[in-house]
Amino acid sequence: MEENHIHIYLKLYDFDLQPDEVTKMIGLEPTKSGVKRGNFYFAKKYKIEREYQSNWWEYKEKHITETKWQQEYVDDFINRIIKPRVEIIKSITTQGSGELALVPHYYDEWYLGFDFSLDIIKILSDSGIVLNMDIYCYDKEKNKEE
Repeated sequence: MEENHIHIYLKLYDFDLQPDEVTKMIGLEPTKSGVKRGNFYFAKKYKIEREYQSNWWEYKEKHITETKWQQEYVDDFINRIIKPRVEIIKSITTQGSGELALVPHYYDEWYLGFDFSLDIIKILSDSGIVLNMDIYCYDKEKNKEE
């Protein structure tokens, strides 16, 4: 049976800098980066290839969330990854775009949702990044069968 988990991404795109320059500015190794018109696999197991529409830089973490509320991982990510880099991220999003993407996967019957404090919302706003959530809730009984 699958475990509840969340993917948390900081995505920066549509900027004029080279992704390597963004890496130096941010001080983190991206989990994915690319240049406009460069190719990448959208779905590796299906070998679907796409072309970057803009320069791209992405940092991702995945957490199994059986022992903590997913919100705790999100708040920690924001405070540890985004908050210390607000001005740097803002300098990139001013010329491009950015987002905090949350992709939780729920395999049991309940979903606690998210509750963002004003402090967290201010960090995101000051960084110039938007919030994007893509939530997956799976059928508990079907999951047991697999």
